[in-house]
Amino acid sequence: MNADILTLAELRQLRRETPAKLFAHLREVEKNFVFGVEDHREEVDEWGGEFRILVNRNVELHLVPRFNKQMEMTDELPQYAIFPDSELAGTEAEREIVIDDEGETVPAVIFYVEPGCYDRLRDELSEVVRRYEDFDVIPDTYFLETELIRLLATRVLEHEAVKAERAYDFRRGLVGGEPPRDLEEETTDLDHGPPPP
Repeated sequence: MNADILTLAELRQLRRETPAKLFAHLREVEKNFVFGVEDHREEVDEWGGEFRILVNRNVELHLVPRFNKQMEMTDELPQYAIFPDSELAGTEAEREIVIDDEGETVPAVIFYVEPGCYDRLRDELSEVVRRYEDFDVIPDTYFLETELIRLLATRVLEHEAVKAERAYDFRRGLVGGEPPRDLEEETTDLDHGPPPP
């Protein structure tokens, strides 16, 4: 195993005892982003799908296997979703979600993938959860050779709606430590700032 890849226990210890060292490690080893994964497979027929991936403590991407009672049509899917569909695989469906009574909207995207790809993503996410449970700042390089990281880096994070959302990366603090933006006055290397034009 690569010496730069820390175990969950080591990451938690850094977060608890020396958050600055944790942030330094993340800056050193991450390539494009950090992420965390929540496993919701036991919540059958609930809104939101099987897994939720949080990228840079900001962009939340849901792995949704099918429609159910809580999500009967595309308008009821989460803001950013990966959905299996052999006919639509490789395409995206953009829409607007109304977020308040005044009609304010936010952009939303469904990323369609082949059913086989979806199954591989589910297996990879299961492995991430097995190794890193609820840890929310896992460097992409820890799983660089996976289909998950390739999909995130080359398709999801490259979509214009997601790029705009990334202006808010790392605006939520890290549990058990200071938010990255507080480590060095206004910014850190983890806070990549708004996406390039």
